[in-house]
Amino acid sequence: MNVDQLSENTTLNGPPAPAKDEASTTSFWGKWWYAAKQVLPLYIAIHVAFLVLSYCAILFLYKDYFKAQQTLSGMLQMWHREDVNWYIGIAKHSYTSVKTTAFFPLFPLLMYALSFPLGGHYFLAGMLISNAAWFVMLAVLFQLVKEEFDEARAHKTVLYLSVFPAALFFATAYTETLFIALMLISFYSIRKGYWWWAAIFAFLAGLTRSSGVFLAIPFCYEYLRQRQFKVRAIRWDILSIALIPFSVILFGAFCFWKFNDPLSFTHAQVYWVRVLSPPWFAFASTIDFISRKGFMGFWGIRNMLDLYGTAVPLILLILGTVGPWRLRKEYLSYLLLGWTLFIFVIIVPIHTAFPLQSTPRLMLELFPSFIVLAGLGKNRYVHLNYVFVSAMMLFILLTLYLTFHWVV
Repeated sequence: MNVDQLSENTTLNGPPAPAKDEASTTSFWGKWWYAAKQVLPLYIAIHVAFLVLSYCAILFLYKDYFKAQQTLSGMLQMWHREDVNWYIGIAKHSYTSVKTTAFFPLFPLLMYALSFPLGGHYFLAGMLISNAAWFVMLAVLFQLVKEEFDEARAHKTVLYLSVFPAALFFATAYTETLFIALMLISFYSIRKGYWWWAAIFAFLAGLTRSSGVFLAIPFCYEYLRQRQFKVRAIRWDILSIALIPFSVILFGAFCFWKFNDPLSFTHAQVYWVRVLSPPWFAFASTIDFISRKGFMGFWGIRNMLDLYGTAVPLILLILGTVGPWRLRKEYLSYLLLGWTLFIFVIIVPIHTAFPLQSTPRLMLELFPSFIVLAGLGKNRYVHLNYVFVSAMMLFILLTLYLTFHWVV
């Protein structure tokens, strides 16, 4: 291996040596202000693109030269779809049936609180929460990757996540941005050894989605690793980990009080035909449906979109685990979290003609995959092909969403 190859591989997996760490030479607020400024142009550009497409979506709804007019409120209502109605219903009326418990409480609680200064506009409250959390999510992800790898990789990571096909859900009243932002803050705190902060934000993530409880895995690993796996080095702050599962326990207690079933949030998945299955079931079923229904038909194309949005993060996790592009052992906690989240999603597929339905949206949680991709993105062909293909698919899915077609 020559010097250039060594340098390239070292940069791919993290900085070779602590040259000059900008984070250590600036104040706490200074580094976060810098991160905010770095992600702001991308944040604005994505919103401008989404606004333009929302404005032009009427052209896809009517025949040519149709004398139709739209309003600003009508444009906003294009984003009022599907799961948004569930969150608004919970924010307005609390949990009225077992199936509503599939949606965890923090997001609708925030919508309820913000609706008061907004004159009871729950949907607008949800939009504001999601889009504010989106900015926080990008800034924390940028700072995490910048400190642990390098700034170039940080820029690519936030870009690649932002143009992933399912990223359209960042802009509407879904829990994606809130959950990922809380998860990233918790994970950042874990890597820094701020155990109580890590536990508090993991607790909040767990109140947003049940998968937040899996932050306990990197928490445990990092706590021991940072103490050289010595039992005698364990301190009282290890007790903070109890906060992480307490989020699910607390919601389970509410479900028991309300419906006499502490696990109603798992039983509610039956409503969406989600059934515990082997990890390979969803992929095998999707490929089977594509082959039987036809590669070029509606069913085949929709399944192909879901397959792309699920297979790409999986391939990146594999590349980050084994082979020449794998992350170094000090980044094992990234992989532990990524693999745990992926397995949790893939073992509960939907038993319909679209087994991977909604899975690409849940793949947004796998930020380690996008960090691995950012390393591969040093190759110009990888960079251009991913950006253009994923951005095109994002455009297609967003157009479908805004024109009231089936997108989940």
